Amino acid sequence: MRAVIREGIGVFHPQGFLDGSSGSSFLSIEDIDATLKSNASMILVSLKKVIFFNRNGWTLL
Repeated sequence: MRAVIREGIGVFHPQGFLDGSSGSSFLSIEDIDATLKSNASMILVSLKKVIFFNRNGWTLL
């Protein structure tokens, strides 16, 4: 999942379930590196399309 970057603000948009078993599959090392190289001044995570999340999924994300 790549961040959408506009005007220096990067936004990640995970979809579906975000729990302990699926949280780590949303972000890869390549996604994080690409976001860091874009020099975004702020990174946000939108939970608009997330159906369910718990503490374990949020911690992994």
